[in-house]
Amino acid sequence: MKTSAYFIDDAPLQILFFDEDSCNGGNFFNSGLGTTWFDYDLHLVENIAEATDFLQPVKQNERALDLVFISNMIWSKGGEQLVKQIRSNQRLIRLPVYCVAACSHKLVVGNANCMNKDWRHATNCNHYSKAAAEPFERYLAADHPAHLHGILCGNNIADQMSTIIDNMNQYWFNSGTV
Repeated sequence: MKTSAYFIDDAPLQILFFDEDSCNGGNFFNSGLGTTWFDYDLHLVENIAEATDFLQPVKQNERALDLVFISNMIWSKGGEQLVKQIRSNQRLIRLPVYCVAACSHKLVVGNANCMNKDWRHATNCNHYSKAAAEPFERYLAADHPAHLHGILCGNNIADQMSTIIDNMNQYWFNSGTV
């Protein structure tokens, strides 16, 4: 989805969101990160084969991936495998990859209002989001073969924006992929 024509001469940011429910991934992105950039192509994929296609070398005049999000709901169904593939590719080793962790509270409530600060406070969201992130904390180690740059949810997205942008800058300026 292209959201702006302001930078017609520049290729839009390429963002991959790997989730077993692309609607859920799209809603999360559009509610939080989608308001950050003017020009991006968000690729919502639901299977490992389609996600792996984005790791292929880009053709001339195409832009490589700039950022990857993987839902914790699909982690055991190809998410970890995808990150290992990314980390084993020298060209993509610094590509920012984040886990989007849906907490048990969101899963029980269903249509949770995770982006609403008052809702998060009233429902003790901090507790649930920390519990959802816990299984993925070992992947934050820089030397892990499925290294993640961070674990996101509606509770911490605002705090993580500067880190996401810093990681994207590190990727662009230290890997020669732009």
